[in-house]
Amino acid sequence: MGKRGDWRALFALGIVLILLLGLVSADHTATITFTPQTVYETTTSTFNLSIGNFGSEDDITRVETTITGLEITGVRDFKKWNENFTSSSVTWSSGSIATNVLKAIFQFTARAPTVSSNTNHTLTVTTYDDANDQETQTVQFTILNDETGPLFSNAHPQDGDFVAQGTNAYTAQIIATDPETGVDHVDVSYQICNSSNQTQFSLTKVNDTYSRIIDLSSYDDGIFLCFAFSGESNGDATSTYTGRLGIDGIPPSVTLVGPNHGTMINAQAQFQFNVTDNLAATLRCELVIDGTVIANASVVNGATGSFSAANASEGIHTWNVACTDTAGLSGAGSTRTYTLDKTPPALTSTPANGSIMAGGTVISITLTDNFQLNQVTLTYNGSTTTQPSSFTLDTTAWPDGQTMVTVTASDQAGNVGNYVLIYTVDRTPPVISLLSPLNSSDVHVNFTFNAFDTYDNTLSCELYVDNVLRKKQNTTTLTTGIIDLIVPGAHTWRIECLDDANNRGVSANQQVTIVDMSGPDVVITDVPYFIRASPLTITADITDVSGIQSVTATLRDPANNVVTTTLTNSGSTYTLTYPTTMSTPLGTYAATFTATDTLNYSNSASKSFPLTYAYLITLTLSPTQTQPESGVSVSGNVVKDDNTKVPESTVTLFLPGNQSAQVPLDASGNYVYAFNAPSDDGVYDIIASITSAQNNVTYNATEQLTVSSPGNSNSEGNGGGARGRGVAAGGSSASSTSSSSPTSSTSSTSTTSPSTSEGEESDDESSSEKKEKKEKDKKKDKEDKKDDKETAGVGKAAGFFNLERLKDPKLIWTFLVLLGILTMFATISRRGKNEEKGTEEQTSQQDRFGLEDYIKQRKQ
Repeated sequence: MGKRGDWRALFALGIVLILLLGLVSADHTATITFTPQTVYETTTSTFNLSIGNFGSEDDITRVETTITGLEITGVRDFKKWNENFTSSSVTWSSGSIATNVLKAIFQFTARAPTVSSNTNHTLTVTTYDDANDQETQTVQFTILNDETGPLFSNAHPQDGDFVAQGTNAYTAQIIATDPETGVDHVDVSYQICNSSNQTQFSLTKVNDTYSRIIDLSSYDDGIFLCFAFSGESNGDATSTYTGRLGIDGIPPSVTLVGPNHGTMINAQAQFQFNVTDNLAATLRCELVIDGTVIANASVVNGATGSFSAANASEGIHTWNVACTDTAGLSGAGSTRTYTLDKTPPALTSTPANGSIMAGGTVISITLTDNFQLNQVTLTYNGSTTTQPSSFTLDTTAWPDGQTMVTVTASDQAGNVGNYVLIYTVDRTPPVISLLSPLNSSDVHVNFTFNAFDTYDNTLSCELYVDNVLRKKQNTTTLTTGIIDLIVPGAHTWRIECLDDANNRGVSANQQVTIVDMSGPDVVITDVPYFIRASPLTITADITDVSGIQSVTATLRDPANNVVTTTLTNSGSTYTLTYPTTMSTPLGTYAATFTATDTLNYSNSASKSFPLTYAYLITLTLSPTQTQPESGVSVSGNVVKDDNTKVPESTVTLFLPGNQSAQVPLDASGNYVYAFNAPSDDGVYDIIASITSAQNNVTYNATEQLTVSSPGNSNSEGNGGGARGRGVAAGGSSASSTSSSSPTSSTSSTSTTSPSTSEGEESDDESSSEKKEKKEKDKKKDKEDKKDDKETAGVGKAAGFFNLERLKDPKLIWTFLVLLGILTMFATISRRGKNEEKGTEEQTSQQDRFGLEDYIKQRKQ
């Protein structure tokens, strides 16, 4: 084909391309939603117009709306959109709703008019895309008619209320709400019932409460006012609340009924009264004791009311009743006095109720009362007799066993106390039988026996050996053992027991031969812990009735190795000593004492002892003498006894006024704290305390702070400080107090002065502020970028090879046609090069220019 034929073919393909491009001409399909779709008349609402362009082929760049039935009052401004509105239309332009946007929201406010019934209206929305294609849609919405008036509650007055005659500042108020269109206004009106001369006021609104102060002082007692609260909603619907308000000028009349003046009463008594009123149906009445209201009740007009005396205080008091009618008028009776006694007589007896006693014991009984005793009676063996406030009972003729008597006592107020007393007469001694030993025993003797008593479960028993009292022991069981150490030889033993009635039971004498067949008794003294660098000093008390022949002792370290020790004794006390240093291994050491008596019997005892470290704690005050409320600095150091760091992170400071503070320790164990001196003069202990979590030992250091006001002899402060040091050793806690002179300290502690500490904190804060400012700048840059993106309708995908576009079959077909054209163009170019170079270049340049221009347009 010749050059002309090539160009004809190219021309034909171009026509095809134009036709194909027509198939994919720019358009869009918008999704429209509009909320709310119902609004009440007269209300102003914010409306949301939602436009979706997802899956369309072109961006929406302009939105026009017109609306009926509403008056547009404002439009929300969105970035990268221009807004224009009238009372019935809004236009958004110069923006973009991309094809990947599901929902772009536009907002405007509009006010609904007054309607007589529910009315439907239309919102018309026209959208334009970047190809200037347009689409128009309509949405229906409804303006609702508000048919209900305001809701009333908490009216004052209520129907049937009363007001005191002469009231010139009466508050008329009511709560009014209207959830549909709101309340427009609320009024109150009133007139004498059956009269047409009406007075009306508008009420002032505060939140949902409408009120006004009105003057009712011109109305006399017995007048009834008919009132009405009337309200209107913004939708012209009305509501009314009506009632009657009575004018009351006569207070209630109260007459006290009982108790009479000066009467003594008990807790069952009632304070009674009568109350009448000229108008009120019920009255609020209060019981007044010594001028204080202690009870209240609602009482019907003309009825007799009462209050219980149970809640009143005992003793001599005054009482009265005051009643108030619904108008607020009060009346009271004449004040009376009374004596209230709520406590029955009290009984005491010797011996006490429930006692076990010997026959012939005399029981003494006494009755007392907090005010005045009235009568005492005794019931015994079916007979009741009157008794004085104090009397006795002779039990000589009483049989063995339990005997019950009843004492009844009343006081002047009528309180009654009933007391049932049960006594046990015991004339029988305990019965004792010896169990062991019956012939021979080791020196460690367990004297075992049975002891029984008819009435007493607890007996006091005694061991006698060779007629000498050796030991006493209480027994609550049938079989009991008393252990004692008896020297070898022949002996006689017995047991004697006493019961609560002092009856003594004595066993028979039993012969026994004691032979030493056991080793010495070895008792090691317990010590909670030892501190390294101090010797382990372990003592044991070693005894034997036959005498001690030899004693040995060993000490094993935490690795179970026997260490070198020394053993000394003073009498029966043997001391095992092991010196320790700072390098001695910490842990549990086990001591064993072995003793042999003169009969060659041996015995051993072992006990473990922990070896632990100590804390060194110092405390320095600056100053040690100061004026009230002046600043005081506390510093110090806490380290282990080898000057290594303690595992705890804080030290506790105990300060004046029962105050305490947890102060952090730095990496070297130093601490610094500042506080204000007390406001009162005096000498105060400042204590630094720390408890080791590993060995539960508490270490303290104490210094004294002298506080003196100016003009006192101790008012001169010094610039120096006092330093204290404390180390626990051999106990659960330790404390020491040094003198106020800094040179008296036993150790030197490096501390940071308050000024240096504050300077370091300032540097840290400056660095922190710079870092924080840098972070804020970064955050602001991110928010600015985010604002650029968060614009209604913005978010389109850019580029010719947009994947969303390639999903459309038309675009894919167009893309394939373009590839074909490019291929043909390349073939024509190669042929043209073999013919005329100049013509080829001219043709090539023109064609390339057209193709590149087209590609650039598509990319834009």
